[in-house]
Amino acid sequence: MTYGVATGFSVQVGFPRWTGSTSIPNDRAAEAMALIRENIGRLGREGPTQQELDDAKAYVTGAFALAFDTNAKIARNLLGFRQDDLGVDYINRRNAIVEAVTLDDVKRLAGRYMKPEEFTFVMVGQPVLD
Repeated sequence: MTYGVATGFSVQVGFPRWTGSTSIPNDRAAEAMALIRENIGRLGREGPTQQELDDAKAYVTGAFALAFDTNAKIARNLLGFRQDDLGVDYINRRNAIVEAVTLDDVKRLAGRYMKPEEFTFVMVGQPVLD
């Protein structure tokens, strides 16, 4: 169905946002949007499973080193940590912060923010939506 899918969270002062993107054929746009809404709604109602949370933590902590595999990434990340006032020891504390997140924490936040009726979809191209 898709050539690729991605999500990300941007923490800018006064404008935090969660974004997602996908690359799909025009004739699958309606189907993809319905699946996205369905999964956002499920997460909002039920939250993730413990296994989903464990998998996410393993990915987020394991992939952290890849944020420092080029000089440009090192500079961009260190600047971001400084701009976000995370402290000079953030690199040493970060994985512990992720590991401390509980299933109840995630379910509470998912219930608060995962509301498909409040999401905005922007489509580029000539999507077929009937």
